[in-house]
Amino acid sequence: MDAPLYAFESGEPPKARSMQRMGMRTSGKSGASDAEEAGSGRGGRSPFRAAYADPPYPGLAHYYEGQGIAEEVDYVELCAKLDAEYDAWAVSLHTPALRKVLHLLPEKVRVGAWCKPWTPFKRSMRVQYTWEPVLFWTPRNETPKAGDDWSDADAPRDFCIECSVMKTTIVNGTKFKGVKPLGFCLWVFAVLGVKPGESFTDVFPGSGAVTEAWRQYCASPRLRTLNHEKTTQEKMI
Repeated sequence: MDAPLYAFESGEPPKARSMQRMGMRTSGKSGASDAEEAGSGRGGRSPFRAAYADPPYPGLAHYYEGQGIAEEVDYVELCAKLDAEYDAWAVSLHTPALRKVLHLLPEKVRVGAWCKPWTPFKRSMRVQYTWEPVLFWTPRNETPKAGDDWSDADAPRDFCIECSVMKTTIVNGTKFKGVKPLGFCLWVFAVLGVKPGESFTDVFPGSGAVTEAWRQYCASPRLRTLNHEKTTQEKMI
């Protein structure tokens, strides 16, 4: 039997963690002071706050036991908390879970696509899984004025093309699977509309790859103008 997508489906006490147990912490604030972060709440908070969550995908938490994340996460509860605490947010999941999650979320939530030109071959299926959905919401939907130059950051697409990270990433002796590549992270920042100097939270820090990508994004104007319809290797040529 497949593992339940949400803790409440199993009839057992909810396994979904509180935001603290989920590892929710602010990282890579790039100029946002502790006072600004602590005093920010819906209605008048400053600066703009964005978050990205990459929890264990539904039914796959057991793959991450060595990383201290071995419990299933309630995606609906996670999205609700992100929506209550942040101005913009994005959450990764896999395609088998999309139909069970999406209809339980507010209509404003959109679905982006991370398309992988190359991904490990699975012999158990003929049609391979080569994309992953990303649930997201952002209030920043202003379009450039007529006559203005449109960059990818001004009008990002709802998809990106980026190969997945094939190697296991080791940080301080801990092995991490499923680390998100730089190009994917840059696309998420562009979609959310978060800018250098504003607050960004990596909800499930894991290897720290997303936080490092945010640091690079804030430091490099070039990274903020890349075309996400090409892989990072193609962009940097």
